[in-house]
Amino acid sequence: MKNKVKLAAGCAFFLLSVFLLIGCRITPEPRIMQRDHNPWVTGKEKVVGIVKLSADKELKLPAGFLQQVEADLINYLPTQGYSRVVAAEHYAQIAQQIIPGNTRLYDAVTGRFNHALQQQLDNSVIAEYRQKYQADVLLSLHFAKAIAEYSGDKARWDGMEDKTALPANFLLDSRKGTMPAISVHIDVHNLLTGERYNRVQGVQVILNWNAAYHIHADDVPIHLKNLRIGIRQMTY
Repeated sequence: MKNKVKLAAGCAFFLLSVFLLIGCRITPEPRIMQRDHNPWVTGKEKVVGIVKLSADKELKLPAGFLQQVEADLINYLPTQGYSRVVAAEHYAQIAQQIIPGNTRLYDAVTGRFNHALQQQLDNSVIAEYRQKYQADVLLSLHFAKAIAEYSGDKARWDGMEDKTALPANFLLDSRKGTMPAISVHIDVHNLLTGERYNRVQGVQVILNWNAAYHIHADDVPIHLKNLRIGIRQMTY
């Protein structure tokens, strides 16, 4: 009996090694588990202004990933009742015009951050931006490293579930612990109501931090779909 168990374990390890050696890519299967029940819209919002799309520098994302996200939002949001989406470059241009390049937000002596000055500058930029583009909503997205808890071949974090390994292997079913993952922080400022809202949504687990990529280019459509679902849940 022990020999059979050892043989099965050896075969399983061999098969997994073969998959790794031939470069079989593990495709993520992220699935949103938690619905957002705190909508922040009134139905009167028509113009969405994208303020910023960014990512942690340590994340290895496909070339043009943030641009793909922005393009998808520009196409998707009008299908949800918004009349127009303003690209992020326009907010950045106004910020560059209004905020002096030599602005110091940290005190040279104490090192403290000047929150009052930051708020004043932000208000000036928003006022000019709103006047020029009639924006009702400001939207920012940031992709960041996260930590997912896993059990067996499932990982869960920030309202998302993803698999941890492929192919399925009974030897891995008893594993429990944490692993690196990616989440997107979605920040919204409703200019009509003054309300601010934040949602953190998982994107996918990172199976190998040292790999050449953390999100494969072929998986971008999966993540764009989940992002659309998340934003729809935020607004309706």
